[in-house]
Amino acid sequence: MASQLLRRALGSHSNPSTAFEAVRAFSSATTIRATLFPGDGIGPEIAESVKQVFREADVPIEWEEHYVGDQIDPRTQSFLTWESLESVRRNGVGLKGPMATPIGKGHRSLNLTLRKELNLYANVRPCYSLPGYKTRYDDVNLITIRENTEGEYSGLEHQVVRGVVESLKIITRQASLRVAEYAFHYAKTHGRERVSAIHKANIMQKTDGLFLKCCREVAEKYPEIKYEEVVIDNCCMMLVKNPALFDVLVMPNLYGDIISDLCAGLIGGLGLTPSCNIGEGGIALAEAVHGSAPDIAGKNLANPTALLLSSVTMLRHLELHDKATRIQDAILNTIAEGKYRTADLGGSSSTSDFTRAICDHL
Repeated sequence: MASQLLRRALGSHSNPSTAFEAVRAFSSATTIRATLFPGDGIGPEIAESVKQVFREADVPIEWEEHYVGDQIDPRTQSFLTWESLESVRRNGVGLKGPMATPIGKGHRSLNLTLRKELNLYANVRPCYSLPGYKTRYDDVNLITIRENTEGEYSGLEHQVVRGVVESLKIITRQASLRVAEYAFHYAKTHGRERVSAIHKANIMQKTDGLFLKCCREVAEKYPEIKYEEVVIDNCCMMLVKNPALFDVLVMPNLYGDIISDLCAGLIGGLGLTPSCNIGEGGIALAEAVHGSAPDIAGKNLANPTALLLSSVTMLRHLELHDKATRIQDAILNTIAEGKYRTADLGGSSSTSDFTRAICDHL
């Protein structure tokens, strides 16, 4: 049952209005080109696991790899080059490993660069209990959908006077309607019954108030979906007490960052949680959202599960459902079996041993 629930969560994340033709073109091609950002730290190791599993499963993907540079590209104001971004635009689909951004430095966040430049407006993160891996909670079954382009992460900060800095929270009708529409469309197409809008409009009446107004407007077009509004702090308490109270959650950027990580903790952590970013024109960039773990980089200790499950969401976006199901089942069976698990899952297996076990289950 849990395996079926997880498969349902990792379904196609296509943009409802623009992605269909692009996906059809992808699925009819003999070989599909996809952009791969191995990332920093443990990124190259877990990216290699994905490539190994894809080869074993005969997935028709040709990777176009791009790496984080050591010089700031003035066109992007970050260590990501314009050519890297163009690769994703051209291919329409990609997979990203963890990318570290130094804190407090003068260049733009790598993840923020990707979201802004590629207009990746929705981050979709399924959180499901994995069969055979026990946590404090059973049968967690929810989806967080985070607005990805504005809010407190708009990157608009300045110093007013010495000792006083100001950060602007931007909420627009266009972005709020877009992510709300995506959330309700996702709920409808995946058999979900309820959408919860998470907010702090009791304090931020204009910004979060506008977000709620847009959610209410979209909710009227989906009378079959129950709609509710939950204050962010109350939402956190309810999730910890009983995650079953929620189904699909949609929220502005900062709240989404916090809530999606909280939900990942319910099922065992970020190392088990897939993620996919959806952009205009049908672009899909799947990613592992955990850190780059430089302390274990190069030691063959990293857990590739999050990036592997994220690659499954990419395959479903491309409508390669048979391949996606085969890989997903191999991952879940390996974890459930318990013989090969990395240290973060309570085992002692290396990255390569865990990857080989998944290949054996294929």
